[in-house]
Amino acid sequence: MTLAASGPPARDPVDVAADACRRFATHLELLAPQLGETALEPGDRERLAAALEAVETAAAKVAANVGSVEN
Repeated sequence: MTLAASGPPARDPVDVAADACRRFATHLELLAPQLGETALEPGDRERLAAALEAVETAAAKVAANVGSVEN
């Protein structure tokens, strides 16, 4: 007897990453005006800055790899 795989069908990893990037960008665009209206606590500012730095580093790595396959 063979068991069928459960759960949603597998998605292309590039589709998943591209969708996540679009959602993240939209979230930041919605958050930006709120950050200008309210002051962040120093700890919150540091957490957000560290997270954004991690995103910048990851995006730079991916962009470099994407750029390396262009003709």
